[in-house]
Amino acid sequence: MAVRALSAHRGSPSSVPAAIRGAGRAAAPSRGLHVHGAEPFTACGYNDGMRRAWLIVVLLAGLAGSASCRSEPDAKDALRVTDVVTGWLDKGIVDGQNKLVPTISLKIRNGADRPLSYLQLNAVFRIVDDTEELGSKVIWATQGSDLSPGASLGPFNLSSDLGYSSPAARTQMLQHSMFKDAKVELFVKQGSRQWTRLGDYRIDRQLFTK
Repeated sequence: MAVRALSAHRGSPSSVPAAIRGAGRAAAPSRGLHVHGAEPFTACGYNDGMRRAWLIVVLLAGLAGSASCRSEPDAKDALRVTDVVTGWLDKGIVDGQNKLVPTISLKIRNGADRPLSYLQLNAVFRIVDDTEELGSKVIWATQGSDLSPGASLGPFNLSSDLGYSSPAARTQMLQHSMFKDAKVELFVKQGSRQWTRLGDYRIDRQLFTK
């Protein structure tokens, strides 16, 4: 009886910034001051002194907002990743074959003494010892609220859209000689700051169902 080989669905090679840019992803909200629909002052009822006073108020408000952003601790130092579980998620039958994709479940905890806000998480999946991406997933960790000191959020379940397909049984796929292990790299983005790495985790050979 012939051994049925696995077929891997892979993404295109990319660096970390390219892996992060996913389609349809929401941009991080800005915490700066925005003045919408402002019209130029006219001479009617406003003199130069009043205009200068108004500009000073706007400038001070903007500086206060910037100071608030800077006062937050750095997420890469403050966040603790906990309750990590990895495995292969059963995606059912796709195009007549069983499909498995790598997945990770985790929680995050604020280990700092100040709140954190506007946090996004990005999970980038790769085959072990291979630079080619096997898919990625970006989510908002904070939904319009701060993560208080000592508080936790989650669990968050992040899975790749790409993985392995085979006509073989799902449990047999994990034991197949052509099956290669995967890993996941976890990144965090805080407001308008750059993505930073939180850690990487090997995907365990265990099967999860929906």
